[in-house]
Amino acid sequence: MNPATPPDVVAGLIDHDRQLMSSADAAEGFKHKVIPIFVDPGTGKTFSGGRYLFDKWVQARSYEKFVKEDFYTFDPGTGEVVQFLQRSIFANPDCRNWYVAGAAEFSDFKTTQYHLRTERWSIPSPLGIILFLEWKWPQVKAAAMQIPGISAVWLLVNREDRMVSVVYFQNRLAPFPTAGMNQLMSAPSVLAGYAAERGWTQVYMAGHLALNVWLPFEPGDQGPPALWPNADAIPLVPSIHDGFCSPSREESSANEAACLPTCGDAVCDAGEDWLNCPADASPYRESPVCGP
Repeated sequence: MNPATPPDVVAGLIDHDRQLMSSADAAEGFKHKVIPIFVDPGTGKTFSGGRYLFDKWVQARSYEKFVKEDFYTFDPGTGEVVQFLQRSIFANPDCRNWYVAGAAEFSDFKTTQYHLRTERWSIPSPLGIILFLEWKWPQVKAAAMQIPGISAVWLLVNREDRMVSVVYFQNRLAPFPTAGMNQLMSAPSVLAGYAAERGWTQVYMAGHLALNVWLPFEPGDQGPPALWPNADAIPLVPSIHDGFCSPSREESSANEAACLPTCGDAVCDAGEDWLNCPADASPYRESPVCGP
């Protein structure tokens, strides 16, 4: 992520993206998205991304194509409309779909996603890997439940790239930033033994704070707003007067100049478009043509 982009612009942009991306026809089956964030204390570079969960693998594959090829939006760095992953605020984006061999939530996903840990292995062969992971899933789940504060775990595989991944989510263990993250990061991997037995090579392991959590979109953006669970630790939260209109955050023309009076009524009214009212107008979902 480009550090030159102002925090309020980044946060408003994320919420604008949420309205377009989670409401798109390609997002059928979308359950939630968690945006992780990590700032390297040595370099000051910010690393982020997205962890999506869909009902079905075929839906995740369709959404991967949408993100990598079909979704165009504006670039705050240049003011131009570009393919999503070509934005100047992104550096070296990596995007792939994963088959879910197992996923479990141990507490309310809307209120307990503060920390996450992601592990990935390169595997010699994808032959039989899905059956193997589904067979091992009960043991993986049981092992994950031993981690203090664990709130969810996903067991994933990408056959094309010959990769296996585990994503852990954790609640805070006390009411202050990063409480419990040391326990999450020091816990043994739930796949370490299996990986050693089968000759897998670990290629990635990182811990992040959860910057933002998306929930399923409702017409007019009248559903629950996106969550910013670590707002007390990361000053990167949308605000009124940030130049973006988010009806789910109770923004309207009465308190946000960027909102048209009709934005949020779930009707594509005259004057609305995907830039000024993504809640109602989007080229990525079936909707009436705006205007008379």
